[in-house]
Amino acid sequence: MTPTPDWIAGDYRAGTLRLFAIAADGRILAETAGPAPANGVVEAAQLLMGTLPASGPMLLCGADAPARAVPCTPLPSAADASPTRLVPPLAQRVPRARSDGAETRAAGLLARRPDFDGVACVVGPATTHWLHLSAGEVVSFQGFATGALLAGLAAPRDDAVEEAAFDTALDDVLARPERLAATLGAAQIDPPAQQDAATLGALAGAELAAARPYWLGQLVTVIGDGALAAAMNRGLDGQGASPRAEADTPLLLAGLATMRASAT
Repeated sequence: MTPTPDWIAGDYRAGTLRLFAIAADGRILAETAGPAPANGVVEAAQLLMGTLPASGPMLLCGADAPARAVPCTPLPSAADASPTRLVPPLAQRVPRARSDGAETRAAGLLARRPDFDGVACVVGPATTHWLHLSAGEVVSFQGFATGALLAGLAAPRDDAVEEAAFDTALDDVLARPERLAATLGAAQIDPPAQQDAATLGALAGAELAAARPYWLGQLVTVIGDGALAAAMNRGLDGQGASPRAEADTPLLLAGLATMRASAT
């Protein structure tokens, strides 16, 4: 007999809503996904939740909610008891930043590694967030729209990239960020495989150059899936940062489970 889900885990990013039906023992019993407008995420989630009936609440990150200012813990110390609980994003005035579910992945990382002191690079489909974590808190963070730029340039078309073209473009832009537009322009006349790799490398190089204060000399964990997360790992490894790679969904669910536990 299939158990009834104990609660629903939800994640909204870049126009896509994902829901997971979670058993009391933490197992994923079912999952579903679909598009949702930014101004109707909660309504869409509640409608979609009907396909995954659960005895407990839905915890949803990435939806619009009042933000918490850093420095602070990734998640609030206690969650409310409403049927739909929104994870509050983090906000920072200088440099201006607002998280989109990265706070939940950071909480998941700390749930797995409570003594972690370093930087979490959370790679999303539109935005990458770099979060400096220390003593269980987010000290500072910054977002980069690299995923959105990559999608706008329609590259890469798969997760495997031509390494030589990638490395050349990344090294060029990492050393001289002002060459980003020139490197992207030169890539447009390459064959498709090299074009994809050079575009990804150039954008990753620009982000790594701007995020240098977050990763230089730090313990870094890259959280994410797909080509851009792999690019961050390869780029950081080439700079001697030796990052640790973590898949996105397990840490998302670990973070939401932490918030679920705080309200029970």
